[in-house]
Amino acid sequence: MSVDKFRKRGPASSEGLNHFLESMAAGGAHDSQGQFTLSLEKAADKLKKFQLSDPNLFMLNLVAAAWLGGAGRFSVVCEGQSVEVEFDGRLVSPAELDSLFYSDDPFLKELVVAITAARSLNPDSLQFESGGFLEWTGETPLFGTAASRVNTFRFVYRGGLNQDSRSKSYWVQPWEKPLRASCLYCLVPVYLNHRRINSPSLHVQVPAFALDHPEFKLPHLTRVGDKHCPIARFESPGRFSAVVGDQTSSWAEEWSFVVRGITFSRPATRVAGLRLGGVVVTDLLKKNISHSDIVEDEAFRQLVGYLEESILRFVWEKLSFIRLPQHKVTHWLPSARWASERLLELKQNRDAARIEAWAVGHQSLSWSDRVQYKTAFYSKYEEPLVFLMDFFHWGSLTNVEGKLRQLEVNFATLKPYSSLLLPWIEGAEGPALLVLFEFLAPAFPKEMSWETLAPLIARLSRTGHLSKVVAFVSQRIESVRSPADYRDLESLCKAASFLATHGALEYGAWLDRGIRTGVLLSSSELQQWVAASEHREAGQRVLALYTEERRMKNIALAVGRFSRFLETPEEQFLRIQACLEAALPDTQDASERAHLSVVASIFGAKVPVESRQEYAWQTHRAALVSATGG
Repeated sequence: MSVDKFRKRGPASSEGLNHFLESMAAGGAHDSQGQFTLSLEKAADKLKKFQLSDPNLFMLNLVAAAWLGGAGRFSVVCEGQSVEVEFDGRLVSPAELDSLFYSDDPFLKELVVAITAARSLNPDSLQFESGGFLEWTGETPLFGTAASRVNTFRFVYRGGLNQDSRSKSYWVQPWEKPLRASCLYCLVPVYLNHRRINSPSLHVQVPAFALDHPEFKLPHLTRVGDKHCPIARFESPGRFSAVVGDQTSSWAEEWSFVVRGITFSRPATRVAGLRLGGVVVTDLLKKNISHSDIVEDEAFRQLVGYLEESILRFVWEKLSFIRLPQHKVTHWLPSARWASERLLELKQNRDAARIEAWAVGHQSLSWSDRVQYKTAFYSKYEEPLVFLMDFFHWGSLTNVEGKLRQLEVNFATLKPYSSLLLPWIEGAEGPALLVLFEFLAPAFPKEMSWETLAPLIARLSRTGHLSKVVAFVSQRIESVRSPADYRDLESLCKAASFLATHGALEYGAWLDRGIRTGVLLSSSELQQWVAASEHREAGQRVLALYTEERRMKNIALAVGRFSRFLETPEEQFLRIQACLEAALPDTQDASERAHLSVVASIFGAKVPVESRQEYAWQTHRAALVSATGG
């Protein structure tokens, strides 16, 4: 028998074993053909010292053998002084048992490691029964034939299952903890004393994605979370399958590389430095000489590269087109920002802008974790208007000025409203400006002031789009039905003055109607805004009708009593009616008295609630891209 059959080929860490085998051969018995022979039992006894760093890991090698042999079940039963392991699938023939310790078959190699490691625990008896039979009682192995339909590995301790354990109980066996921890994602069902210790499925908190390879099966993936957000699936770029998610899924708190059914862990930051995790099933990775870990060689680095590419693809093609629930935002923002930078490196400027706008837009919904940006977005990307519209789409058209300020490199510096949009629209053409205006203008006047919108309107007026702007502003003013917030009144007055200048309304009539219907309140501030208008004369004539102290007092009383209307409606209704009647005695015809129209507006009219328009982001975006020459 040649020593080369036992030689380990591979890294330098195996040279100690090779040297041992050579020294053993040098002292071996001489056979009739002039070759030195090597005692099988001596070789096996020595081999065990070069295998597992902890011999109690032998159970994992049995699981790996079961996985390689196509087993449908792996069972461990502890009874009295014995431990019995059974797994079906491929059986070991007598001939294979005879050459077990120098076979290159991965299945048989895993069995060799398990047997030699288990022997180092010094059991009183160790048996392996399959298509053949192998038994150690003492130092000498006994080979034989068998007709078993499963593989059975059995060992016995006369003094108890664990001689180092005080309780002598099966559940304190040192091989049990690694068995439970390392077989979680093994597709072969693993049972310990008739109870399954691994699960056939994973609960996946979406968003998440899977990479599928036909040779490597994942556990069944059960979606948890938004029913409209499926688990994205891609064809695997290499010889592996994987499921990847964020740390709201317990299995994604780290990376689990499953090799032959056994899990080897790496921290979440091992892939791209992101806090994502997943389960990766592959045969690309090698175990080290002690079988305690995987080797981080070129194959491992290539696999990590595949995972990074897949994360980029998921963010690029899937994630950045869905709206995240708020509790998911912090988990995926780093991945989106990382993907954006990668795309910039790949000269994909527009997609990089879209993804970063998605990230920053989601972040703008909760600015407790504000970021100091290093570069202004309107100078970082080729099409800043596209970025801006995407940002508001994924955020919201609320507090527009506040959000524009948050996009600045130095958000502590408060720019005047009139300058917030200027850097974004610099150099933009008319069609692109019009698309942006149609997207932002619905926020006026409640969420965006006229001062902020005015520079955009001025640019549009000079590019042949004045009629569209006038029509849209007119529609926005006419849509205001309920009393406006104080901050909105100035914007309304300035917008009305703009429309009057361009012949779209009569300023005095609009002001009179606004006061009568309660949209505008006659006040000193209103007088100042009217005085600043180009149409101050018409406005001041209207205000003169409402400046008498008695009228102002009665309107104020009506407003105050309206707040108590729900407490005593009948009583307060009469008082409100009396106050308005005293404040607005402008006609002798009872059917046309102004107070009746105000009362009807407050109590009787069926004023439709202004529904939030569903703005077609994709449509606007496509128009803007087209307008910018994309």
